[in-house]
Amino acid sequence: MFGAAMMALPTMAQETYQMAQLETQDLNGTARYVGMSGAMNALGADISTIGSNPAGIGIFRHGQLTFSGGLLRQNGVEKVGKQHKMNPSFDQLGFVYSTKPNYSGTRVSFAFNYHKSRNFSQILSAAAGLNRASQNKLTSMKFNSGVIGSYNKEGNNGAGSFNEYEYAITSVDRAYIDELLKSDTDNGVDWYDANQYAWWQENHGFISNFDFNISASFNDRVFLGATIGVKDVHYHTDMRYMEAMDFSPNDANPLGSIFQEEVEKITGTGVDFSLGAIFLPIEGSPFRIGAWLKSPTFYDLDNRVDMEMKGAPYINSAASVYNGFMSHRFSDYNFKFNTPWKFGLAMGSTIGNQFAFDVEYEFADYNSTDARQDNNDYYDYYYGDVYSTTSSDKEMNRSVKQALKGVSTFRVGFEYKPVPELAFRMGYNYVSPMYDKYGFRDPTLQARGNNLSARTDFTNWRETNRVTAGLGYKFAKKWNLDLAYQFASTRGEFFPFATYTYHDRTDPNAANYDNIGTSARVKDIRSQFLMTLGYSF
Repeated sequence: MFGAAMMALPTMAQETYQMAQLETQDLNGTARYVGMSGAMNALGADISTIGSNPAGIGIFRHGQLTFSGGLLRQNGVEKVGKQHKMNPSFDQLGFVYSTKPNYSGTRVSFAFNYHKSRNFSQILSAAAGLNRASQNKLTSMKFNSGVIGSYNKEGNNGAGSFNEYEYAITSVDRAYIDELLKSDTDNGVDWYDANQYAWWQENHGFISNFDFNISASFNDRVFLGATIGVKDVHYHTDMRYMEAMDFSPNDANPLGSIFQEEVEKITGTGVDFSLGAIFLPIEGSPFRIGAWLKSPTFYDLDNRVDMEMKGAPYINSAASVYNGFMSHRFSDYNFKFNTPWKFGLAMGSTIGNQFAFDVEYEFADYNSTDARQDNNDYYDYYYGDVYSTTSSDKEMNRSVKQALKGVSTFRVGFEYKPVPELAFRMGYNYVSPMYDKYGFRDPTLQARGNNLSARTDFTNWRETNRVTAGLGYKFAKKWNLDLAYQFASTRGEFFPFATYTYHDRTDPNAANYDNIGTSARVKDIRSQFLMTLGYSF
């Protein structure tokens, strides 16, 4: 049996965990910036502050051109498919042009910078046992509990009669509806239990940032800056999921395993802006305070999902072969969402000509991520144009609020120069968990993003810890070479599907039915080696 479907749709809200995957950022930029863990938003004078505190560009007193690249290695994993655990990366290219002070002591600077804000290169895997639970059981329970109400329970495999606007039906549900699930004797839908699962995921791609900045210095006491940023998104993931079925060799359960494979590609753009300030409150003192505000990133993205579901046949002791199944789903749609506002504060100083430090805090409330959906088109009869508008997807944003939360980032960095030409750097960067410990991918959402989803799995990542170190050397008066090393560690809890429980309200004596997704621990441990070559003019 074979089922196929294709959907080409207008703007839809994306699912919570997929949006979260695109919102987070790596610590990346110049080797000096990374070597100090990104703690340079009060010190300034590094082009990588352009996207966080734009006022940092205003501290430049000369022009500069920088180029950065390196290697990114994921520790503790094995190669899967085409993805290697070590990959080269072009990370940054930018320039600053600073004018001379005018008669009032004002100096204006202009800057452009490219940097890779997110490197998606990642290999992940998870496996665990299942106790009378399965992905298809989740679909079955959604029918039996009334979450999906339009399935035609008459007949055998597949119904083909479900409401296209019943958004709680996902692509995974459709595959099981069409090819596997059967009506039971109690006017419900039966399922197949599994005893274990295995999951693999291979990600690659990047988010490129293109930042344009103007900033000013007033008497070297007050520095103001503004940046407009454009993001270019290229995300690709290959996912494979397998369940080993749990049954006795009989006609009641003919499957040996269920195998799902998904290829997803997301491309598009995002736009944001940042405002920043640095000021020296004490005359004659190098101590300075930095503050910045970053707008939401307004994303406009295209998503292509190709999903295939297979049921492998079981061969019993009598060598009787039972038919398996296969279902193919393809969707191509546009989605929009807005990230939250960010704000940050920093303080830093230099001590003599040898020592500098910077300590800072940044906050973003990912609980307020705004999934968007299309409204009806508006036709302007006067000009003859058609306008499209979007509004918040309230149902999906309800899922955002239960799964995501506010994130605090703490950064501290130090630099020591024993001689003017040589610098040693180190830093620490802590990012609090973005995901609620009890968050989950809600399979019952009546939301378009849920309707188009081809996955049931999710990972609740915990805090991220980064330790960095760096070395800088200035030579031939106008050239500098900087090196940095970064070690980053994040651990999380993977679930193949959300735990789902319901009670048959028509029978007060009936037992609870549940489908528990057994979790597995996962980790993302990375090492980055980065080099920057700079020229001052």
